[in-house]
Amino acid sequence: MWINRTTFEHLLTRVHIAESLTAEIRQKSAVQQQNFDWLANHVNRLEIERSTLLARVLGVSLMAPQIAREDSPPPPRAWMGEPLTAESRPEGEAPGMALTAMQTGSFDDMGDEAARTFGVQHDPVTGAVVYTR
Repeated sequence: MWINRTTFEHLLTRVHIAESLTAEIRQKSAVQQQNFDWLANHVNRLEIERSTLLARVLGVSLMAPQIAREDSPPPPRAWMGEPLTAESRPEGEAPGMALTAMQTGSFDDMGDEAARTFGVQHDPVTGAVVYTR
């Protein structure tokens, strides 16, 4: 597929502008988050002081409202809806970790063939589980 050089340069210029705007917005967002955290800390401190003073004057303890930052959601993990394969196990990971991650929340038997791909076997003498990978 061919594209006109001026069109390509125009699109490339727009990409550079978008990247610079994105970097600028991220910087402004970080500054605003710091300002919000600072303000929230001071409002929380003032609310605690206010409730302490009211408790001393009125003799009644009051709860101080707090501004709390909401934690970001945890990264998605492999669970029942997302089966893992033996290839998705990172190098150097302890044996059985991918198997554990795959079976989190599931009591279904994966079968002998799938267990072999994860390096899980049974000792024929004792019947104990042996991790070979």
